[in-house]
Amino acid sequence: IWDICFDPAGDRLAWAVRFDRGNYGVAVDGAEWEKTFQAVWRPVFCDNGKSVAAPVRTGGKWYLYKDNQPLWQDGYDNIWRLAQNPAGSDLAAIVSPGFGKWTVACNDCPWTLTWNTMVRDLYFSKDGTSIAAVYKDSGNWGLALDDKAWTLSCDKIFTPDMNADGSV
Repeated sequence: IWDICFDPAGDRLAWAVRFDRGNYGVAVDGAEWEKTFQAVWRPVFCDNGKSVAAPVRTGGKWYLYKDNQPLWQDGYDNIWRLAQNPAGSDLAAIVSPGFGKWTVACNDCPWTLTWNTMVRDLYFSKDGTSIAAVYKDSGNWGLALDDKAWTLSCDKIFTPDMNADGSV
């Protein structure tokens, strides 16, 4: 097992499971999901701790599942680092829509911007209306807010600090 996640109250656990070389799953409070997958990334509690979502690889693509059922219909080359907005209504993740392309998707809607190296982190604003992403493209770090890149070209970028209203 790996990628253990606590619910917001600290009472429940979810984690990724490897059964053998080709079969992975998700367990919640010791009970495994019925479906198995080609791979699994870190599950997270959502819906105020009532549900568990996890990026899973099945049929050669990555999908977001919630409570053992497909949540996002689009398949990606990769999905990881799930984040939920503070209101609990939106799920976002770092996604790869194609080889060598990285972006952010929220509720299965990918941003139009893509970067060729990576998206390191994504952050919801405290009011849940905005998403900031730290990315690397062609050797330089940058910052994007709600699918709009800032005109930065940096050696490093640390965690952005957003105002309560979602501005940076």
